[in-house]
Amino acid sequence: MVFSYSARENQFLMNSFKDTYLKNGLWPDDAKEVDDIVANEFMGQPPDNKVRAPNNDGMPVWVDIDLSHSRPIAPEV
Repeated sequence: MVFSYSARENQFLMNSFKDTYLKNGLWPDDAKEVDDIVANEFMGQPPDNKVRAPNNDGMPVWVDIDLSHSRPIAPEV
């Protein structure tokens, strides 16, 4: 697997740079390895009116954007 995902940071990190991140204290402790399918989907262009956000399992999902406030709507659990 090439990438890990941090729910807290809502970002993907390249696993090949993990040692550098760790050496500099920048590797998130919640980072989980994700397969290429997940990485490709959620690092790409989001669907219309959607934004990437973490779900309760710490994995990325597309959630609706609250257009009245320009903020994401939390996914239902």
